[in-house]
Amino acid sequence: MGKKEIDDTAIALRKEKDRARQAAYRAANPEKVKAEQAKYRAANREKFKAAQANYRATNPEKIKAEKAVYYAANLENIKAARAKYYAENREKIRASQAAYREAKKAKAAATGDNHD
Repeated sequence: MGKKEIDDTAIALRKEKDRARQAAYRAANPEKVKAEQAKYRAANREKFKAAQANYRATNPEKIKAEKAVYYAANLENIKAARAKYYAENREKIRASQAAYREAKKAKAAATGDNHD
């Protein structure tokens, strides 16, 4: 082995050791890690948004697969959350839909376009 291979191996081992240490820390302190992440995201909101947008743009198939897995695993919770939201906001939703229909009718009357 040459010096470069030895250096590369040492770096790889050090990185692996660091990753294992970080994973152990995250497992031991999940609430603290969540708080630190939230603090970082709040302080670097634009940077974080840009990183997320870049990830979504470069990995569309992976995102689609992750969403499908999440949806399949949490289908009952998602349905319950939707039902709860609609129950709590039924009047607001109906008012919004009625306003949309009225605006659409007014626009059709103004332009003479009676096609819905």
